[in-house]
Amino acid sequence: MACKSKLIIVGGGISGLAAGIYCLENGFDVEIYEKAAVAGGECMGWTRKGTLIDGCAHWIIGSNPKSDLYPSWRHIGVFPAGHTIYPTTALSAFDVGDRRITLYGDLNRLEKELSSAFPEDKKPIHQLIKAIRSYQKVRIPIDKPLDKMNLFELTKFGLPMLPMVFAYLKYSKVSMDEYAQRFSSPELRDILLRAMRNNYNAHAFFYVMQALSKEDAAVPEGGSLAIAKRVTDKYLSLGGKLYLNAEVVGVDYEKRQAKSIRLKNGKIIPCDYLLLACDVNFAAEHLFPEQEKNNYFAKRKHDPITYPGQIGFTLSYRTKADVSDLPKQLDFACEKKDFVGLNLWHIPLRNHSFDPTFHDKDGNSLLTVLIPANEDAYEGWKALSREEYVSLKGALLDYVGKAIADKLGVDASMIEPLDCATPITYERYCNAYKGSYMSFLSTKKNPHLMVKGTLRTIDNTFLTGQWLMLPGGMPIALFTAKNAAYRLSKKAFGRFLDLDEKN
Repeated sequence: MACKSKLIIVGGGISGLAAGIYCLENGFDVEIYEKAAVAGGECMGWTRKGTLIDGCAHWIIGSNPKSDLYPSWRHIGVFPAGHTIYPTTALSAFDVGDRRITLYGDLNRLEKELSSAFPEDKKPIHQLIKAIRSYQKVRIPIDKPLDKMNLFELTKFGLPMLPMVFAYLKYSKVSMDEYAQRFSSPELRDILLRAMRNNYNAHAFFYVMQALSKEDAAVPEGGSLAIAKRVTDKYLSLGGKLYLNAEVVGVDYEKRQAKSIRLKNGKIIPCDYLLLACDVNFAAEHLFPEQEKNNYFAKRKHDPITYPGQIGFTLSYRTKADVSDLPKQLDFACEKKDFVGLNLWHIPLRNHSFDPTFHDKDGNSLLTVLIPANEDAYEGWKALSREEYVSLKGALLDYVGKAIADKLGVDASMIEPLDCATPITYERYCNAYKGSYMSFLSTKKNPHLMVKGTLRTIDNTFLTGQWLMLPGGMPIALFTAKNAAYRLSKKAFGRFLDLDEKN
């Protein structure tokens, strides 16, 4: 029997693990090297004071069995048979003044909700609903990279999306700030800009809403940590090798080939093929050959206006209050305050009480807040001394915790701070570029970034991960992983075996 080709994957996040699964099934001998003590990358959870904190998945697009992504999610273990799945029926509820307005996924209900609350905007509201419906035709190239499709395959894939393409051309070059101005009601404009950052393009908003409208966004019980564990277990069950606390600091190239990786501990590991599934900025600076370093990413990271990163702060609390009737996601305004570049003016609260995994032994439930930020916040917090950093985290937790208590009408002691994960946290644990939790924002000036995941001058090295397509996230981590496995398998063996159980 011929020896298997040895594939080394740098990075044990969801993309690296998923690629490892597909490559094992196609005959590779796969080794994953991960710098952290546990696999999963940014799809992660951790425990504080006996309470499990979810640090990633608010929902996962591709949860509907009819969707393009579902067979692959199911195959790698994200949505196992019989596992409890919690659907996302609304983007969020928004408190404006004394009213609570909900952006439902059900489009008939959404149009009725908005038209009733803002009758002066009935026409643009109807156009909003129409745009979301056109986006329902969107598809993801999960089974085969677009550049590997022949004309017939491209036509079959793309033709059903024509209604969405026309809408995309219309809205991809319109910022959310500009789009919100189409509505007369200042309250509705405020809702839209709390729902999606003002420098996002409107296309991003419609893409998210179409998934909710198709009942294609959900999270499995146990959240992010349980997802990472199941995908890791699937990878290991196929014979994959996983090395933790094994940071890769360099790659040795010879001619057009990656020959070996170098670990921080000094070990050199040879390879036949290499897949970079880590943060692309770290890869570009430390793992790319010199001739590849002035790449697509290097050019874009120096233009933060056109290509802003998705930077944020994840705050977590546990509460003794009964929040079972509170929406899963509730956004409310707060007094404006600056925390060294972090401009806080509204609080997007996530209520985890629906999932028993996030209740501690005393029945207290988890609340989290993901506060959007920008590079000013990263730079400001990065420059702090250790003492200043710890103190500011505490001040931010206390300020937001009090605002939550006031909103719920309970004493501040009922909202207990657990943790504050800053951009510095994501950078330290995941090598995340400026602490980004996703890729670049999809703005009106950069709507088209989609990278093949190949290197021009190296034949046996490929890339996967959320940075290969805006705006990042787990669906992109998944489909770029499968696309990378396709490229690797075709390169090594001349074929790709797809074991997903199709709809």
